[in-house]
Amino acid sequence: MPAARPPSGKVLLGLGDLRALGISWSRQHLHRLMHAGKFPRPVALGPEVRARKAWRADDIERWLASLPYIDSAESEEAAT
Repeated sequence: MPAARPPSGKVLLGLGDLRALGISWSRQHLHRLMHAGKFPRPVALGPEVRARKAWRADDIERWLASLPYIDSAESEEAAT
């Protein structure tokens, strides 16, 4: 029997998960991007103001898909 997948929107990612996806910016830079509306905002994992935060995997997937794709051959041609 295959492992059950969590319902859509229920998978949460922490900062370590973002780093594993190649998003290695500092927390401060992520906050700047979120404030500018250029990166998804996390959700609080509790009712407290200082509760841990995590990002919805679906939001991060959509953000990554929205980034412009640059072919390495194109970038090499532009450099010469």
